[in-house]
Amino acid sequence: MTINEKIKELRKKANLTQEALAAALNISYQSVSKWESGAASPDISHLVPLANIFGVTLDELFDRDADTKAHDIENYLARDRELSHNGQIVERIPLWREAVRVYPTDQTCLLRLANALWKVRDLEQFSYEERCAFLGESISINERLVKEATELSTRFSALQILIYSLSDPTFPFADEEKAVEYARMAPSFYCSWEMFFERAYFTEENRDKALYIRHQNILSMMDCTAQRIRTQPWKTPEERIAAFETVVRLWNTLIPDGNFLFYHCRLAETHTTLANNYAILGNRKMALANLTAAMHHAISYESQEPGEVHYTVPWLSGAYANLSTNTKTLPITEIEQFKNALSNPWYDFLRDDPDFIAIVQALS
Repeated sequence: MTINEKIKELRKKANLTQEALAAALNISYQSVSKWESGAASPDISHLVPLANIFGVTLDELFDRDADTKAHDIENYLARDRELSHNGQIVERIPLWREAVRVYPTDQTCLLRLANALWKVRDLEQFSYEERCAFLGESISINERLVKEATELSTRFSALQILIYSLSDPTFPFADEEKAVEYARMAPSFYCSWEMFFERAYFTEENRDKALYIRHQNILSMMDCTAQRIRTQPWKTPEERIAAFETVVRLWNTLIPDGNFLFYHCRLAETHTTLANNYAILGNRKMALANLTAAMHHAISYESQEPGEVHYTVPWLSGAYANLSTNTKTLPITEIEQFKNALSNPWYDFLRDDPDFIAIVQALS
């Protein structure tokens, strides 16, 4: 039964005329007539008042039971995981628009739609105006979730995207005062669920879970540190080189056996940036050395065995990587991203160099 048919059924069951229902909602009776005929559907702002008037839940209003809803949303999440794994971030938008159309008040669906809209803010295949529209819609959804979310995890996820959105000066929504206001709502670094789980799992039967979380936290904190060093607004190639070489040393200190697993992709990107900057400075030796390292990490990342593979240094051995579940920001491999980087003009002075030719041939 469609929602249009359900409204008609519930209205009659409540002994209400179209005019009486319209008056209770402060709308015209023609609107109610259009709903019941299927010519239009109620706006999302009318759904809760409708459910309250009829004395039903929103799921009952949509004629769905809890099991059906849970099954449907899990299917949406499975499709979302597949799209994210393949780097098809644009395709996530219509997926979650459909989910929100079916379940317009479900907070999981709304959060995923907001995330999908936010993810495309830097894609040049859309005009600046289109990206502004996507980001504005994402901000609106997240502001609503921050106020209404019943799950803390949903509220804080919405808060995170909202703060990132409001602190991006490339878009007209940038608002430092609001970003700071929202940031104050978040818990401290040491009050995250990741930190709490280290303590919460204390029994022997859950020892492996606790160890996984502890070791994954070490990796996440290193990744967080490295990203903050990398993404500072460095003014010169020399400053950027010093920062990125520090990142390489940090990762090699944490994982001295070279079994970087997932973080091979981070090192591939880091060495590529180092090669770019050394090339800009005309340093042939260091540009080639970093290109060789970037190629090694890109190939190592793509060559990993499927499934869960554990890190091998003792202080990380409880954690593992699983490339089959990783998400991507682009629908291409790390090797393809590296090959694309080689086309940059600052490598022109290397194109006749035997070592550069060997790198190109190795990738082919």
